[in-house]
Amino acid sequence: MSLDIFDIRTLNLAVQEAPAPKTFLINRFFRTTAPLDTTSVDIDIKKRGKSKLAPFVSPMSNGIPMRKSGFETTNVKPAYIHLQTPFDVTELNNRIAGESPYSRALSPSERLAEKVADALVEKRNSIAARVEYMAAQAIVEGKTVIKGEGVDREIDYQRDADLSVELTLGDRWSQSGSKPISDLRAWFKQLAMEGYKPDTVIFGDNAMSAFLANTEVKEYFQALGYNVAALKPERDDNLGVVKFAAPAEFATFFTYGEYYLDEDTSEITPLIPEDSVIVADSKADNRFYHGAIANMKAGGLVAMSEFVWSKDDENGKGTEVHIESSPLPALLHPNSVLVAKVL
Repeated sequence: MSLDIFDIRTLNLAVQEAPAPKTFLINRFFRTTAPLDTTSVDIDIKKRGKSKLAPFVSPMSNGIPMRKSGFETTNVKPAYIHLQTPFDVTELNNRIAGESPYSRALSPSERLAEKVADALVEKRNSIAARVEYMAAQAIVEGKTVIKGEGVDREIDYQRDADLSVELTLGDRWSQSGSKPISDLRAWFKQLAMEGYKPDTVIFGDNAMSAFLANTEVKEYFQALGYNVAALKPERDDNLGVVKFAAPAEFATFFTYGEYYLDEDTSEITPLIPEDSVIVADSKADNRFYHGAIANMKAGGLVAMSEFVWSKDDENGKGTEVHIESSPLPALLHPNSVLVAKVL
């Protein structure tokens, strides 16, 4: 069953030309992408520290040595993903979903092409969901756990412990007398002292509800001359976020309604914990690496974000379509993110 749709060039060209799945955390925090031709990557974990003022000198001075900002290099292996879908001869005649049995039928090759295209879209969406989960892990927990068939390892980005905040019982935003505005100001200041400029606040769903219902928050908006309704939420269904027009002193507010199936508990779980708030500098140089595709059909070790290939069954009864990827959203600036449990 050797058809043009299973040609490696055709498959990879189709994937490269198709729009990439949109993911909020990757798009906002890991904007620089870097496909590599190695199966491991040196990641430079950098902590900026306090802002340094340039010293004054005489015009005749030879210059004053300035201490370099340091970083720690760690060699890690990105995750590896390999998905496959089999197609057999029955796919040529069985109609696809949505194909009307009363109109002109698709030809066998047209039908198979549609099924292959649908399978590739499904695989790419599955990979994107996994990568977005990895990004959420890095942002929320400061580490990435890579666990699966034949692999079990952790990448720790070494975020400072004081950037993982848990409010005490009386200070939680659901309690009377709590001060969310004061907390946000303190967290912005904390990141600024780390050398970052926070421009993003992501609320878990319950955290946002508590924020909007809080007395200090209501008084704060009233003092500005409007009520909390002035936040004017705008939904972006492509990214699954709701964006709020925050006051000028704060960054943009978001809620993110993306969920995943927890593999350990089999429960549907939000990517952003519902009881937490994330304050972050989205412009910090965190990067999205792709380790090399390790496949002789690709030419050995090749720098590609995704590689698609096919394999014919020896008896001619079917073909498998495979897609491989080796992603790593790397939190190179771990102290550009503060996570606070507020409920």
